[in-house]
Amino acid sequence: MDGRHLCFLQAWTLVAAMGLSAAAQDFRVEADVFVDGTEESVAETLTLFKGDVVYDFFLKGPDEATVFDLNRGRIVLLDNSRQVQTTVTTEQLQQLSDLIRSAGSAKGNEQLFNPQTSPSFDEQAKIVMVASDRLTYRAKCIDPKLPDAAEKYRRFADWYARLNAVRPGNPPPFGRLELNAAVAERTLVPEEIERTVVLDRPLANKTMKARSRNIFLWSLSGTDQKRIEKASTNLAKFETVDLGRYWQANSVAKQDR
Repeated sequence: MDGRHLCFLQAWTLVAAMGLSAAAQDFRVEADVFVDGTEESVAETLTLFKGDVVYDFFLKGPDEATVFDLNRGRIVLLDNSRQVQTTVTTEQLQQLSDLIRSAGSAKGNEQLFNPQTSPSFDEQAKIVMVASDRLTYRAKCIDPKLPDAAEKYRRFADWYARLNAVRPGNPPPFGRLELNAAVAERTLVPEEIERTVVLDRPLANKTMKARSRNIFLWSLSGTDQKRIEKASTNLAKFETVDLGRYWQANSVAKQDR
């Protein structure tokens, strides 16, 4: 074998190894969401972590996909039924979160919009809790099998919480952000999450509960790859509309997970 062929073989081997290494870091999360003790889920989702991009699909709920390209600072929402898409930047979403905090705090709802939480950790059971007077998050966690999975999941969960919060009827993201930080700090991922919110009511306070169950699998299937390919195709062909028009006809509130 001459020098040129040897160099080519070495370069091809390096590229192939890099591709395999990147694929080895890909993983998936299936999530079911339950509210107020119901046995039937109100939402089911599939989240695919492919390289530095995250693809989120509803399996039960609106026919919508969301593509999180956080390194480029953009989040694209795809409405498959209407074949339209819209983009929100992470900068815009952060600004909206700041407005939500300011508006909520101005109305005296500090416990929800500026919660002073106290994190705790049961190391043996791997349970992380963050709690304030009106808001409690409890996460039963597992050790991820991939080295970067905890931080990747935390980034996705943070921006998903902020995105979810700007939809009508959903809670502010700030307690969930503190939970995400406490979980990722211990290099864990949440297998189950319980959220309890106590709301002021004229006659008696109302307690609202939600629970999500996450199943982590540490590789992507062929079907997962096809979902990603379809989402990429839709990114290229769907009509682009502004955020207001997109949500005007797509007002289904998403649940915290």
